Amino acid sequence: MKIQCPSCEQRLEIPKELAGKTIECPVCNKSVTTSAKEEPTPLVPRAQAKTALPPILPAKAQFPKSTLGADTSKLKMHNDGVYKSKLPVQSLVNDLISLAELDKVSEKKISFWSKVRTVFFVLGGLSFLGFPILCIPGIGLIIAGCVIHFGTLKKISKDEFPDYRYQLCQKIVGLISVDMGTYSELDTQLNLKPQLGTPIIEKGKSGSATWNRQHTTEGMMSLSGVFLDGTKFRCSLTEDVQAFGEHFPYRSLSGKTKTKLKANKRTRWTGALRLRFKEKRYGASPTERQQLEDLMQLPVGGKLKKLDINPQEILLVVVTGATKQKTKVKMSKDIPGAWNQIEPDEKTAIMLSDFMAQMFLNLYQALNSSKTKKK
Repeated sequence: MKIQCPSCEQRLEIPKELAGKTIECPVCNKSVTTSAKEEPTPLVPRAQAKTALPPILPAKAQFPKSTLGADTSKLKMHNDGVYKSKLPVQSLVNDLISLAELDKVSEKKISFWSKVRTVFFVLGGLSFLGFPILCIPGIGLIIAGCVIHFGTLKKISKDEFPDYRYQLCQKIVGLISVDMGTYSELDTQLNLKPQLGTPIIEKGKSGSATWNRQHTTEGMMSLSGVFLDGTKFRCSLTEDVQAFGEHFPYRSLSGKTKTKLKANKRTRWTGALRLRFKEKRYGASPTERQQLEDLMQLPVGGKLKKLDINPQEILLVVVTGATKQKTKVKMSKDIPGAWNQIEPDEKTAIMLSDFMAQMFLNLYQALNSSKTKKK
């Protein structure tokens, strides 16, 4: 359906599922409350028809709080935690909304079945403290709890994703879609696995403490397409996580020996942006290369890792600063479990989307500040 932004009067195209909800205009970034019905196209004189109405752009949809429907839990939206597609911008936005809804439904199911599992284990254990005749149903309850733990919950957890992954992708799509055609396609790959890459784990002991160290790195997201001016782009993010944890015994004030666990994570993201354009903008001379480097302004906290400049292509690779997170757990020796509890929040999605936006903006400013060379 089509609506009009009251702030900038931009015509927007949104999916019907967002009718009556609040979205964000991709032009002025103002919040727009959509109507339940499609707004009629205003009548204009034929002579002014070509200039009076701005082109219809896909809206940057915020993830709705209400569900889009229970059927989303049955959709095959990913393959073992990896989402791949080559779709127009609006169709991709719809898929990201469905992924968000699938994640929220899975979280509710996991919460419900976890409580059921706990009840079965508790009742099964208590049955052994009563009459012997209750042992048989108690064993049945414990078996049912194991089925839920190793079967139901394991299956449902495949559709539970880190929120910041699809939130980040949605924000970046909303950013770049402004400079793309309505029917332009985006080639997208989004890794939704809770743990990226094959972990490299080290274990050891230091005095009375037992420690684990883990390092993982893998591509998290990639987007490629073509802007309205014909410039081809490919942006990607790689996540690098270094985790450390240790547990050790200590004596409490009561004199009892207890266990304390400490765990932390240091996460860095590497952003890569490649632009390929039709016109030759830079030569191979050191002077021209230095000119572009002088025009570049890195994102806040970013560190330049690579800058390749060719006549028709530029590659910029920047690494973010380290994000540090930590947690403490009492009476536990499960270090990997403590790591799983440390997850980036929505602020991470905002930080990374701003990071990628600055990379796009800085490269384009550098290109527009230079003199385009003729072939």
